[in-house]
Amino acid sequence: MKVTDGRRSLRVTARATSGRRQLVRISAAEVPSKMSKVWWFDDRELRPGHGEKLELDLPAVGLQSFWLVLHVFSTAGDGWRRSIVKRKASLQVPENELAFDDYASHDGEMSATAARGVVLNLAYCGAEDR
Repeated sequence: MKVTDGRRSLRVTARATSGRRQLVRISAAEVPSKMSKVWWFDDRELRPGHGEKLELDLPAVGLQSFWLVLHVFSTAGDGWRRSIVKRKASLQVPENELAFDDYASHDGEMSATAARGVVLNLAYCGAEDR
């Protein structure tokens, strides 16, 4: 997710909508590359239970802009699998209702039993919200 104002703090809200366990991993990068990790940003995790809504406030990174890296997983009978984002997302903060479906198969295709797994909302914190 592109964060166009890295001098502002962010709020990430995760709401689990399926019965499977959910895991949202959050990190930061200067550009969309694994080699450009923002080293002073402490990676975070959210693990919302079914029907649970968790909020996490992230401090300002201090860069003019950066990328918030989101990895979302859900459990199947045989362990954690990556969830797939719905295609209609803007991929820029703020973003409401960024939906991830449970879970991709090993080849990246959606399973016939996929269900809405977790919904994320990302917004700037504070009185300056737009």
